[in-house]
Parts: sequence; structure tokens; C-alpha cells
Amino acid sequence: MPVGRVDARLGRSLAALSEGLLDGLVREVILVTAEKDDDLKELAEETGAQIVVARGRADKVLDAARHKARGDWALRLAPGTILPLGWSAAVRLHLQRAPQRRAAFRLEGSRGFRASVHTRLFGTPLMQQAVIEPLAPPVERRIELLPGAATQV
Repeated sequence: MPVGRVDARLGRSLAALSEGLLDGLVREVILVTAEKDDDLKELAEETGAQIVVARGRADKVLDAARHKARGDWALRLAPGTILPLGWSAAVRLHLQRAPQRRAAFRLEGSRGFRASVHTRLFGTPLMQQAVIEPLAPPVERRIELLPGAATQV
């Protein structure tokens, strides 16, 4: 999860991950930041998250987190993105059916329409979308839209 500074949006995003933590779907949380501050360090210690410090273009910053991750897939969230209730079941089903294909949750509201159109036309999600992606290169470029819509606060 790319973060700038610790605020309420980040806390709400992390809290939404609890559903996946409880059923063993989420095994680690990696917070990506340009600079580590005391508030972020404290939050990471309280939640068991790791911090990766990286600067540059968004894709390079996210690559830094991918290299740190230990699993087969990653869930990428922007701060302020809150996953819909039941998200872990949708992710688990996707991972069973198409583990090498990326998938994204729609966003609610006007951003959601734009994100869905962008995702379908270009095969790439917007940064605000919650995205599941294999850590190994995906077999196909197509991205699946998952049921449920995430909110952006």
C-alpha cells in the first residue's frame, strides 16, 4: 500500500484488511513510502506491517514492494480505499479460478465509472482501485473486474 503520511484514511484502509487477516488470506502488509516518519513506524509496529522506502515513478515504487513480498500474489490498495464487505471471498474465488490473471474491484461513484471504463479499455487499473495481481508476470494482460465496489474516502 503506497502511503504518504499516517492519517485516518490509512487506518480505515488497514482496518478493512481484517476480513482477510482473519481467514488467512492476508499474510503480510507492506506499506510503501518516500520517507519513513515516526508515526508510520509506530503504526507499522502496532499492526505488524513492513515499511519499504522507495522514491520515483509509481510503477518503480510498487516494484520495490513486490520484491519484498513473500507470497504468490499481492493486493494493492491506495490509502483511503476501503474494500467491500465480503471482499476476501471474491479474492479467494478469483485466485482459485485464475491465479495468473490480475483483477480489480470497481470503485463506487463517478470515479468508479471512470475506473471501470479505463480498466476495460486499457487493461490497466487506476491507482485508486484495489488490485489483485500475481507476483510472477501475469499469463494474460486482461484484467477481471470483481464483484463489489470499493469506496475511496
